Amino acid sequence: MWLNLVKKIREIKPMVDTFRALIPSNPIQAAAETNVIGIVVFAIILGSVARLLKQTGTNSMEVFTKLFDELHQLISWVADFIIGLMPYGVVALLASTLATRGVQAILDMGLFVVLLYVGLLIMFVVQAILITSFGYNPIIYFKKAKAPLLLAFTSRSSMGCIAINCRDFNKTSWCKCYNC
Repeated sequence: MWLNLVKKIREIKPMVDTFRALIPSNPIQAAAETNVIGIVVFAIILGSVARLLKQTGTNSMEVFTKLFDELHQLISWVADFIIGLMPYGVVALLASTLATRGVQAILDMGLFVVLLYVGLLIMFVVQAILITSFGYNPIIYFKKAKAPLLLAFTSRSSMGCIAINCRDFNKTSWCKCYNC
């Protein structure tokens, strides 16, 4: 028994090796292998150095900034294009499901949708109670948060809602919770 404990103690890596493992030696390979921690650490280092260079007051970061602005625009256009194609894919999947599994599959999906709406209604009631308990009017909140809530529900994507949350919450004077 003691021998097993000693083996486990010896298997612990030193802190230096743990920190060294966080920094990817090849960021492209880390992205290909979906090493999320390595990608995030690399992005933090890259962003921090870029910010420091930009604060020096030189124009050395202009090309770098323009590159990422252009990449952002390109990725946004590709995402919009793919989102525009999604209804056709959904129709094809529904037709395939109907053809292979019959009407019962559609009825099961209908029940699932009804249960989703019931869960959504419960969450809206809970959210309204919490908002009221913090002293805000839930009707005003839901009116001002309509765009992010609709996007979150229809896309089921939290990442897609971040930009709209920042835009809408910073436009209002009642909530400055994001620094976008």
